[in-house]
Amino acid sequence: MMISFHKKNQIKEAVISLGYSDAMIQENFSFLGSDGKTTADMIAFGSSRHFDLETACLGIHFQQNGNFEILHDFIMLAIPY
Repeated sequence: MMISFHKKNQIKEAVISLGYSDAMIQENFSFLGSDGKTTADMIAFGSSRHFDLETACLGIHFQQNGNFEILHDFIMLAIPY
């Protein structure tokens, strides 16, 4: 899903304000979720060195109307470290 660079940057800055560093955020990350293989537009991981579902904390999907949603596959009690 294409959204404006400005909107994407706003979302990324909001994630960074939660304590994640730029190095902890990956874009267009494919994974096997509850509905099969999918791609998250943006994922924040709990580590800047280890990118997998064990360290994925927050997954974001951009919607066509310019909004975004948090992916339920990543609702966890993990925090950045």
